[in-house]
Amino acid sequence: MLRPPRSAVWLVVGLLGGFSAGVFVALRWIAPAQSWMAAVGQGFMLTQMSFSQYEEADYPAAREALEDYLSYLEASRPRDERWKLDQHPMLSARELAWDKALTAGRLALLEEREGQSAAAMNFWARAEGYAREAHWKNPGRDNIRRFLNRLDGEPVPQPTAAAAGDG
Repeated sequence: MLRPPRSAVWLVVGLLGGFSAGVFVALRWIAPAQSWMAAVGQGFMLTQMSFSQYEEADYPAAREALEDYLSYLEASRPRDERWKLDQHPMLSARELAWDKALTAGRLALLEEREGQSAAAMNFWARAEGYAREAHWKNPGRDNIRRFLNRLDGEPVPQPTAAAAGDG
């Protein structure tokens, strides 16, 4: 009976070992990096969508986008030394609280503009709590409102159809 040469056996062992090492490296470093980049992309898209909807969309769409973003932030744990799927890819606990304070504040302003005072009060309370977590010197709603007005600019009134020349 013919036995394969030793070099062929070692070649097969080497190939299997190399393949196993490649799979290990891919699972250990490449897959988490790909997941991290996907999480960064998701966070970026939610941020952009919520702010653009807040600035440009009608009330229901703006509220939905901001609430989706706030839910995403509330479900995220702060980043850690070794990133995991349930963590925000970039924000520390203080940065997450800061972003939640601004988002809840925007929701409060949106509700105020719609005359929804009970909903506005709820979002102001949440915004103040998040501002405290972010260690703001003055976490009160008046300060949050002033900050958002400086950051976002004063709300621009939309022209009516008659003023725009459509009627």
